[in-house]
Amino acid sequence: METSNQKSEYRVLHIFSGYGGGISSLILNLLENKSKDFTFDIMAFSYKGGERFLKRVHAIGTESYLMPRPRLEGWKKFWDFINQVMVAHAYDAVHCHIDGLRAVPFQRAAVRHHIHTFILHAHKTQYERHFDMLPFVRYMNQRTNYGIATDYMTCSKLAADFIFGSKYLLKRKATLIHNGVNISAYKTALSIKQQQAYNQEFGVEEDTLVFMHVGRFNLQKNHDFILQLIVQLKMECRPFVFLFAGDGELFTEVYAKASRMGILNSVRFIGHRNDIPYLLKYADLLILPSTWEGLPTVAIESQAAGTPIILSDSITRECDMNLGLVKFLPITSTSIWTEAMISRVRKEYPSPEKCLSMIQKNGFTAGSAGESYCNCLKKIIRNNERK
Repeated sequence: METSNQKSEYRVLHIFSGYGGGISSLILNLLENKSKDFTFDIMAFSYKGGERFLKRVHAIGTESYLMPRPRLEGWKKFWDFINQVMVAHAYDAVHCHIDGLRAVPFQRAAVRHHIHTFILHAHKTQYERHFDMLPFVRYMNQRTNYGIATDYMTCSKLAADFIFGSKYLLKRKATLIHNGVNISAYKTALSIKQQQAYNQEFGVEEDTLVFMHVGRFNLQKNHDFILQLIVQLKMECRPFVFLFAGDGELFTEVYAKASRMGILNSVRFIGHRNDIPYLLKYADLLILPSTWEGLPTVAIESQAAGTPIILSDSITRECDMNLGLVKFLPITSTSIWTEAMISRVRKEYPSPEKCLSMIQKNGFTAGSAGESYCNCLKKIIRNNERK
């Protein structure tokens, strides 16, 4: 029960780079599973490919803002824009999914408009740009995070240690917010009619294995390694088709490499999809040989679908729901991956009911993540307003 000096409604601004990948999935889940006393708005540099995403967030009362890119349109225009957004609403908190030195302008604007809560959220265990991986730059980013954030949140322990640093985690704890999945989307079995429709769409014949990767086309997802696996599988495996679901800046480059390697007849580039739960049930096996990840939502989704998944051993073990569906392998050799891919599709796996039950038990549902997030956020806002 709230006392008379406690607010009954809270408005929070989520800031992230752009649509696509696990961060936008997490934000959407939080938006759709928030408590009624919260209103969330979103602000990003790009919503390309996210028309359905925007339609869903707008339907629940969320306002979206498209930021000008400072390098293209100038820092003044960028700075004026974020200030205009923050002055338009009396935000109680800014939740920033961009960290380090790049987060400083957002924190400065929050302070300017008397927003007492500025949360930084850790999502990654490595930076994409080599410059950011230089020891001094990483140290400066961690020190900046400690200096500007009132509170930390993270998707995994590994991500928290990388973004904030063990030194600063001793001074300020990071709240773990699971990358939950909407399990209702996984309760319906894949019908024979749907399977036949996918077979026709992707040109898959009977007794053909279906391997799959879901993710953006960027350096993190390690598509070169996947293409090497496909070459080796063509020599060692019975007929198969490999599905690439997703888009991104390296799509053209990866497609060209697949063409040069002569494997296009075994590959299907299916783009960004809105039917991932059914596609995961359709696939025999998912692979994710990423060079780094915070905590990949697709790993939880794969287990919700009851589909085995092989992950690189750099990925946190926190994504294993103890269903016997997950295997971690080093990305130093393609042969151990192809051997595991061929062997794991022949195993028996737990029932759909057990899969969803374990995900619920481990707190990785979108509903439990949303509830936990709102309860935590409310306490953080109240504590910071008292200071």
